[in-house]
Amino acid sequence: MDSEEPYMLSVSIISSGLREYSIQRIVDDYEVEDDLENSHASEQPLRHPSYYLEDGNTIFLAGKILFKIHKHFLLEHSPVFSDILSLPEPESGEGLSDETPIVLQQVLARDFASIMWLFYNPSIDTYKATISRWIGILALSDRYQMDVIKSLAVRYLRDMALDPIEKIVLHQRYDLDDEWAMDAYIKVSGRSDPLVATEAERIGFRVSTLISKAREELMRYAWYRSSGGGHRGHSFGTALNQQPTHLAVHQRNNYHHQYSISRTEEELIRKIMQE
Repeated sequence: MDSEEPYMLSVSIISSGLREYSIQRIVDDYEVEDDLENSHASEQPLRHPSYYLEDGNTIFLAGKILFKIHKHFLLEHSPVFSDILSLPEPESGEGLSDETPIVLQQVLARDFASIMWLFYNPSIDTYKATISRWIGILALSDRYQMDVIKSLAVRYLRDMALDPIEKIVLHQRYDLDDEWAMDAYIKVSGRSDPLVATEAERIGFRVSTLISKAREELMRYAWYRSSGGGHRGHSFGTALNQQPTHLAVHQRNNYHHQYSISRTEEELIRKIMQE
């Protein structure tokens, strides 16, 4: 990703029909939609407190929550929704009433609300949200091919304090740029502790194998450095052909704590992770 200013969605502020419920609160409290659904025992859907707009023209159902919005946002930003909403109106009147909404299968109400927050954000050049909210936006924008919104989510997540394993998972799942997640691969490969079973399961066999390979070569590099690398006939190529020992592991860990990751080590990791 480059260093350009954050994307601004071409949206207008539409406040009519909004209930007295802070949009900022909606985005800060990621569980509001979950709370609505969990507190509602009936199977009858609830109207979203902020995104059921009286002047909206299309009604969607996500989970147990109804949304009445302006469909031009979805037409503009999603070819998938554009195909759906461009079809001739069915005789059932789908999307025109609470009784016949367009049902969004396997879409969480909170994630759809997050997309609506972007469209109806009263401050369109500022998108302040939690990591969980942005991950939900990333997931839904990827599913519905909302490229501009996906880029926006990726941009904001890049600068947030993501857990390295979580960042690697997102990189793999949503086919993101390698450089976006390289810091996470470097942190995991260069840390003292190896992957645990749950982490390996999350990132998959291939990536786990590459990280293990990177860790092994870092230990060999530590052995190379500790043995006077470049002196007495040693070369890094020779070091790579040596098997790491417990001493090498100890030396690598000490080196990591004392010097963090060197440029050479970083390049080693980058080369391996791009295989």
